[in-house]
Amino acid sequence: MWKTLPILITTLLIIACVTDIEDPTPPSKPQWIQQTPLGVFPMDGIRPVPGENEIYLEWHPNPENDLSGYEIYLADSVGINFRKIADITIHNGFIDTFFIISSPPIDTTCWYYLRAEDKSGNLSVPSDTLHFMILEKPILTSFGTTGTTNETQPTFRWYINPPESQASAFIVELVDQDLNFVTQSPLIQRTNYAPQGRDDWKCDVILEPSSSFYYRIISAGLLDELHIPHAGSISAWKAFRTTN
Repeated sequence: MWKTLPILITTLLIIACVTDIEDPTPPSKPQWIQQTPLGVFPMDGIRPVPGENEIYLEWHPNPENDLSGYEIYLADSVGINFRKIADITIHNGFIDTFFIISSPPIDTTCWYYLRAEDKSGNLSVPSDTLHFMILEKPILTSFGTTGTTNETQPTFRWYINPPESQASAFIVELVDQDLNFVTQSPLIQRTNYAPQGRDDWKCDVILEPSSSFYYRIISAGLLDELHIPHAGSISAWKAFRTTN
């Protein structure tokens, strides 16, 4: 028995060591949610936050059961010199798959990628790199100080400041007082680049009289061949009311 005891102890130590070895396999490569083309709703993927100078990032959840979170990286100079800007960790048993970039530099393209991390500390390879430029929001000028119109098909007007902004196209969205969809414009190409030069669109549906509505303008620039915008902003909703 005494001769076999050292062998037994050695075997138990080996089993314990094997049990304590952490999983060396890193998580799979994170996948961004595909960005929707301009004019397709609901908007998905990287995009401006309505009414704010912020950028919304979102991605698909990784499939690993031992995931502990994600790391987000940013570069604001030709896509090099990335630095970590956020750790997304477990909160109340869940891991968020979105992040809002607060106060990115206006009119400057920034690049982003993320990495997944598991509970053993293994990091995935970086995701694909995305880029986006937040623009100054359109300035809405319709309906004056009263916020009313006697037209059943009013004209919506706005301008871009500064005039040298990368904004090159717009979409007008219109909803009722309960935020139910009413209509949206087709893609409107920017035509006026003068200081406070206004672009406009005449509503293509007849609005109910004595009713309240909201409208906003989505601006976009640096569109690729699929009409994916790589620059943009969304104004806050502006209320107005039709009279009798």
